[in-house]
Amino acid sequence: QGNDIFGTRVNAGGKVIDPQGFSITTAANQQNTPQAAFNSTHSLVVWEHVNGSAHDIYGTRVAPSYP
Repeated sequence: QGNDIFGTRVNAGGKVIDPQGFSITTAANQQNTPQAAFNSTHSLVVWEHVNGSAHDIYGTRVAPSYP
């Protein structure tokens, strides 16, 4: 069973925009150690995807209008 990764957006004033959150990845297997970065326009979320002995890095860009 995998570890799903969810997110929520917060505006500049600190107000939560997505109180229910949204799915970033629900892939099979393990998704570990998510990290996020923001460049004033988009966020980049990356994580380690583990499938048996294979360890890969995945990522997705999250726009302010996401999802």
